[in-house]
Amino acid sequence: EFLSEAERIAKKHLMTRAQFLALIWHETSFTMSPRVENHMGFTGLIQFETMEGSKKAQRIRQKKGRPLNNNLATIVDVSKAMGRGSKPFTKKELKSMTRTEQLKLVDAYIEMRFKGEYPKDEFMLGRIYCSIIYPAGRRLPSDYPVFARGPEVYAKFTNHPYLKSKSRMKHA
Repeated sequence: EFLSEAERIAKKHLMTRAQFLALIWHETSFTMSPRVENHMGFTGLIQFETMEGSKKAQRIRQKKGRPLNNNLATIVDVSKAMGRGSKPFTKKELKSMTRTEQLKLVDAYIEMRFKGEYPKDEFMLGRIYCSIIYPAGRRLPSDYPVFARGPEVYAKFTNHPYLKSKSRMKHA
């Protein structure tokens, strides 16, 4: 069931099943587990940031006296795209899903990022992966080295406030 669904999603997004599974394999630290959580607190097949936020983001919000919920989390947009409105998936829900169930969220995520319009070059798979690990990176020129230098280099290619903030750059 999982492989059939992976095949369907891969074809929909112009990848082979092997390419699609390689993205998940890498994101899950080679486990293919929908329950895997990274050191930042991101969870699942493509390491979604949930409303609870990453552990680092929670600590920052606590220090500043802000609410712990992260309304800008990736899972908020994915949840909306899947018709859940203002009730985003939680980390607990993600961890309770099977791989096949969570593939639907991965599909919604890729669809949300590209809206069916994929780059027509040999770097398309890299751009899809960048949409997962570094969303702004999918718009960089195809010959631009991603993560080869500090984040200030990439700020000119995106309007993302995180990259333009001098105080945050030294912590990135």
